[in-house]
Formats: sequence, C-alpha cells, structure tokens
Amino acid sequence: MDNQYHIRMKLKIILYHLVTMNYLAVLQPCLTGIGGLKLLIPETMKNKISEVFYDKTVGIMSNATVVDAEGGINYSGLTVIDTFKCNVSFSNCAKIQEEYGLDYLIDISITTNTNTQISLNDIIQYNDVVYNVKDVLKFDSHLLIVGVKWAQ
Repeated sequence: MDNQYHIRMKLKIILYHLVTMNYLAVLQPCLTGIGGLKLLIPETMKNKISEVFYDKTVGIMSNATVVDAEGGINYSGLTVIDTFKCNVSFSNCAKIQEEYGLDYLIDISITTNTNTQISLNDIIQYNDVVYNVKDVLKFDSHLLIVGVKWAQ
C-alpha cells in the first residue's frame, strides 16, 4: 500500500474521533467557561471532513398545500426542494438522546457541514423514509441534526 493511503486512513481516524466523539464540542464549553476560547475550524479542515465523511444525500422536502378560489385545500404532496451531503447514523440515537437530555426518541442522526441550510421542523428524506427535524445542534466543525419519522 502506498504512503498516501496510510495518511488518508490516519486522517479518517482522527476526523472520526473529532466528529463522532464530539471532542471539539466537549472541549469548547469547558474552555469558554474558564476564560473564553473560540475554536476556529479552518475551512480546509471542514472541506476535508466533508470529503471523507459526507457520502450520503438527504433531501429537504416541501409540504405544499394550496387554497383554491372556493376555499378548498388542495394537498400537492411532498416534493424535494434541496439536497445536502451528510453522514447518516441510526446506531447512536440512544447515546445522543442521553448525552443531550432529549425527552423524545429519535430515529435518525445526521452530521453535515455547518453551511447547510436546515431548520427545526423541516421535513427531510433519506432512503425513501421521511423524517421531521427535531433539533439542529451547531458545533464548530459540523451540524448535528436529529429527527423522528414523519407522520402526516
């Protein structure tokens, strides 16, 4: 194996620990509490995290209804209005609920770039399953999005 492969693998391991174990997220409030520190993650690092981890595509949906001239409500269904690249996990939902004190069960956790435009109560779709965004937690290096299966 070539040297670049080993470097990429080491980078993946380091980034994995930074992102999934939330070392940056844990470290920042501690340091802020004892005198203030703003961790500045360079764009090059964010771009490298995106290249390595964000290999799934999630769609942001629009739930469109139209009121006609007679006052009737016409439901046109869900349509994808935008997409973003991310990392999707179903296995760490219980851990996230415990860490952040969430009082509801989550069905999906997503990490993505901090530039992603997503809000609470947005409707998203991954692998033909529709979810409602319940929380968007912003960290220096990423966004953590948690959602529950959407029921119309």
